[in-house]
Amino acid sequence: MKIGVFSTNITGTISKTCGILNKLKYRLPQSILLNIYNTLILPYLQYCAIVWANCNNSKLNSLFIIQKRAVRNICKLEYLTHTASYFKNLQVQVSQFMFKVTFNLLPSSLVTYFQINSAVHSYNIRHLQDYHISSIRTDKCLKTLRHSGPRIWNSLPSEIKAINNFHSFTKSVKSFLLDVYV
Repeated sequence: MKIGVFSTNITGTISKTCGILNKLKYRLPQSILLNIYNTLILPYLQYCAIVWANCNNSKLNSLFIIQKRAVRNICKLEYLTHTASYFKNLQVQVSQFMFKVTFNLLPSSLVTYFQINSAVHSYNIRHLQDYHISSIRTDKCLKTLRHSGPRIWNSLPSEIKAINNFHSFTKSVKSFLLDVYV
């Protein structure tokens, strides 16, 4: 199935659930609305989220608009309220993926997809243990996991990158991102 057809099917499904959230937003507490979102919307968006991030913006724009509408319904926000701080979840997922790469918890073909600066440069540089961010020539490459993964991982504080427990790492990343964007 092509991504365009797939995103159209998912758009319809998510849109229906978003309409339900809109009807319930003043009748239910935010925690229950969030549970509905996590149960009926988020799985569709998270399924292959790393692959979705590489798609053309025009194909994903309708999904993004519906997701913003769902977030506004859950938080009981006004129609034009910015939702940027609510979308840090994708950075958490990419950070989790890079954690698994760093601690060799993925197949070797994925682990060797990324390189540490010390493997690329023969001279001493400031961020020798960070992931190497390859130079890019197009905006399409900017959205690939090969570029965004190392960029997000390298932006994390060193004390978070040093955590070797997945659950503790995830909790620290979420806390860090909320502190940065609140």
